Amino acid sequence: MAICKDTQESRLQSWRQRLAPRSLLPTSSRLSGLLARGRQASRPTTPRPKSQDDSLPRANTWPLLIKQRSQSLAVRQAAEARKRSAVIDKQIAADFEKRKQSVLVWGEYEAIVLLVENFMKASSSSRARSDSQALAVELDVDLEAAVVPIRRNVLLEARRFVESLLDVVEEHSDMEQAVGLVKRMKAKNATLDDKMALSIEELWSSKAFRTACTAAGKPDAFAHLVMDAVRRISAENYIPTLADHRRFFQDRRRMMFKGTFEFNPLSVSLADMNCMNSGIKSVRSYFEDATSLLFLFDLSHCVELFDNDDESHHDEGRLRESLTLFEHLVNTRYFSQASMILVLWNVAGFKDKFGGKKLSSSLRINNRPEGESVAEQAINHVIGKFTAAKKSGMKLHTHVAELSDTATTTTILAAVKDAMLNRALADSGVLRTGTA
Repeated sequence: MAICKDTQESRLQSWRQRLAPRSLLPTSSRLSGLLARGRQASRPTTPRPKSQDDSLPRANTWPLLIKQRSQSLAVRQAAEARKRSAVIDKQIAADFEKRKQSVLVWGEYEAIVLLVENFMKASSSSRARSDSQALAVELDVDLEAAVVPIRRNVLLEARRFVESLLDVVEEHSDMEQAVGLVKRMKAKNATLDDKMALSIEELWSSKAFRTACTAAGKPDAFAHLVMDAVRRISAENYIPTLADHRRFFQDRRRMMFKGTFEFNPLSVSLADMNCMNSGIKSVRSYFEDATSLLFLFDLSHCVELFDNDDESHHDEGRLRESLTLFEHLVNTRYFSQASMILVLWNVAGFKDKFGGKKLSSSLRINNRPEGESVAEQAINHVIGKFTAAKKSGMKLHTHVAELSDTATTTTILAAVKDAMLNRALADSGVLRTGTA
């Protein structure tokens, strides 16, 4: 019986082991894990050092997190601003390389030479000295012997002007008059005498012909310059000037005298252009992107204007021609983004020629500023004439000085650089400028 009990107990024990869950069985991996945890528990543990965040209450950590986030946002914004600035600088540099930064200088040959010489003194570039030699060429000519060639070339210029309008004149009743005048101008023995000048004046005074000029897009300023030259040079007592010789006597009358100067970091193109022979279209195509326009006027040309009591004669002569050209330049939309710098030079020559002359009654100002001389009052009158001609929003800067003065040239050069920089910033989108 004892054997049977042992046998039954051993069988029950074996069945219990078989029916028990496998997770409760003491496997080798489970035993190794228990032994490892036992070893770690037996090792001495070192406490973790507390940080400042652990010492603060839980509720006070949010302001610190917000401050950290705002600081990181400011850092990112500063980095983005630096990137944008670098892109803008790169764009400005690309604009300088891509587009020629040009300055249109309009004036007499002598004034251009003085300005160029002082520009070269202000620049340390050897390239400026080499490229500008074409401008510094003195003319040694007999002006009295050039009367006939000058009149012939002025007549040729007037003929070109009338011929350019024949297609438009066909629609008007004055076609026969215009065609007949052109035939007379083309004759071999044609000359600019009083009779020819009268015929040109009669055609110009025709209302239909003036309408044709407007329809053809010929500016009144350019037409007035042609008519003024015809009136002045056809006179019997006409005496040529050096400017007339350069405009009408030379074989290549339509050539533009220009030179390139390097004023680091700007590249400036200076040009002495003949307003009569170059034409408005040539100016527009060559200098449409001009950042600055320099207009030079010799004050000594208008001394005789202040010694006449007849107001109708005050705008005659060289002052009227200059005002007509200036009015077109300062009001044309092709130069609306440029800035005009008016330089009234040869002040000493003006005061010497003015001498003891008195202003005409129409120019006298009762409340003259204290200390202002009669010559200074006359200069202010000339400035007022040019200022009144400006009808557009173009920026106008006026300087009354001598071109031989280095300080004046430095001031003009600084104004040119400032205008170029503003133009480059506006083109890159950094500055917003209103439309003129």
